[in-house]
Amino acid sequence: MRAAKIPPDVLAVQRDASDPAVSAWVAANAGSGKTHVLAQRVIRLLLNGTAPEKILCLTYTKAAAANMANRVFETLGQWTALDDAAVDAHLRPQGSRTVLGAVRALVPDRLATMLLERAEVEPSRSLAELPRDERRRLLDALLRGELPWTGDEGYRKAEVTGGGVSLAEIDPRTMESRRHPGLFLCGEVLDAFGPIGGYNFLWAWATGRAAGQGAARPRPAA
Repeated sequence: MRAAKIPPDVLAVQRDASDPAVSAWVAANAGSGKTHVLAQRVIRLLLNGTAPEKILCLTYTKAAAANMANRVFETLGQWTALDDAAVDAHLRPQGSRTVLGAVRALVPDRLATMLLERAEVEPSRSLAELPRDERRRLLDALLRGELPWTGDEGYRKAEVTGGGVSLAEIDPRTMESRRHPGLFLCGEVLDAFGPIGGYNFLWAWATGRAAGQGAARPRPAA
């Protein structure tokens, strides 16, 4: 069975309702897109810089909450691996959608504005009116643009750190060092990177559990 195509006017209403700046009350039948709108609203809040712990979503069931969480993580995960073809498809005409609206669906508002300025593309221009050369410049800015930085606030406020013991030196089943048998390692002592949003805690708990179980196993007599 082929999925029904959502009419452009319905998509426009869904986009409006998912705007965090809008106070919206959504009433609809089951399967009509309420979870989609709520997930999109959460995604737009996150992309606008809202801390995850400041977002409260109430659902009637755990299944609904899990469904929405999966949609949010899946969408954010897809954007990190988009290639030229995928982004180009995203920038194809979609009703009266503007270039700014399309780019804001991928990155935070201020970054979207900066990238459009760098690509010399008019934000209010509709996607249908976007010339080929401007589309190419925008693709380059989104996928290959360099983001300059002027400094940092030091290690104490760092959100991302790198380095540590190479994962190639660790048995992933037990977290035991391949170079020093009997040594079990976990958490941020390992050279692993993950997105902000609690993933470092998940990494710490998962590797900690594996390391603990590995260390507790009886070892063969020497």
